[in-house]
Amino acid sequence: MRLIILITTFIASVCHGEIMEGRVVRIVDGDTLVVLDADKLQQRVRLAGIDTPERGQHFGKRAKQNLSRLAS
Repeated sequence: MRLIILITTFIASVCHGEIMEGRVVRIVDGDTLVVLDADKLQQRVRLAGIDTPERGQHFGKRAKQNLSRLAS
């Protein structure tokens, strides 16, 4: 998956102005992803203000697919 800047910048601006850039390495569910940062550490990122169905709930798989499409 390619580098995402818009999503991580948005997330960082909500979290006290810290900016994190990295590469998405895994989509957990429709509102959570794992990013490999510049130090090669995996950071779990939950999108602020976004609430989607969890795995196992109705439309959970579709929510995960949509985030995957947006992050790639």
